[in-house]
Amino acid sequence: MFAEIGIANLAAIGVVVATLVLAFFTYLSVRQARDAQRALVRPILIPTNIPNTEDLINAQQRQFDIKNVGSGVATDIWGVLFPYSDSLPWVPPQLSLRYNLPLQSGETVAMIFKTGGTMFTVRDRIGRESITVPSKLATESGVPNLNDRYERVIARLTLTCRDSLSLKHSYIYDLDSLDHWVSVNNRYSIRKDLRDLDVKKGSRSTRRRK
Repeated sequence: MFAEIGIANLAAIGVVVATLVLAFFTYLSVRQARDAQRALVRPILIPTNIPNTEDLINAQQRQFDIKNVGSGVATDIWGVLFPYSDSLPWVPPQLSLRYNLPLQSGETVAMIFKTGGTMFTVRDRIGRESITVPSKLATESGVPNLNDRYERVIARLTLTCRDSLSLKHSYIYDLDSLDHWVSVNNRYSIRKDLRDLDVKKGSRSTRRRK
């Protein structure tokens, strides 16, 4: 009798374990299918030209060629460029962009960044990444340190967009002292993009464009 009870318990445990294993592999399969679907519609934005960096901190506008090298269409594209300054005010000088047309996969468009569109501050971040130039990476005033193993940064560009599934993505690039764009952080399926940050501040420009 006891042997029969033990066998029944083992059989019940086996059924539970098998159910859990099946549920786990089903979850993995669903997740992989979801990730594959998202990858197919994910845009990836990159800058393809070097803007005129002369007196960048006082510039009224600059043109950037932005290319979508991802698989999906990019919509609701926002961007902001922060030149580095030795003494950054709470709201640093910034050039911003709001591009409302879709950017197809493989397409490059010249986009104009202008002053006055946003009022982002030195504390604004996408995830944990600052959208302004960190002081430890910035161009030094005076004699450069010959022991530096990396190029100094003269500006930081942040781009965000949404895809056909309404997921939000961000791309952050540094422009170094040799006029090279360096990818800092690409984040997919983020919670808040530049538009969200702007709306939270109650930007008048955002309210007019709704």
